[in-house]
Amino acid sequence: MFREFEKVVRDVGRLDSGSYTFRYPVNKKNKASVSHHFGFNVLEFAEQVEKPIRFLDGAVAGLEEEWHEASEAYAEQRASE
Repeated sequence: MFREFEKVVRDVGRLDSGSYTFRYPVNKKNKASVSHHFGFNVLEFAEQVEKPIRFLDGAVAGLEEEWHEASEAYAEQRASE
């Protein structure tokens, strides 16, 4: 799963390393940002990244819970000193 996700991220990074390609139709030299025949299927992209994004969302939720528990434990420890 992660190898496929890394590939998608690398591919997008190659196309848009400066985050300008998809925001502007032309670059500063008045040249097209992508080739005339370039195509990008948003639905296919979303399908490719859906599982890893759900996994990462779950990891964030777990980290938030762990942080909350650690913060409570620290506060309780400080209060008992």
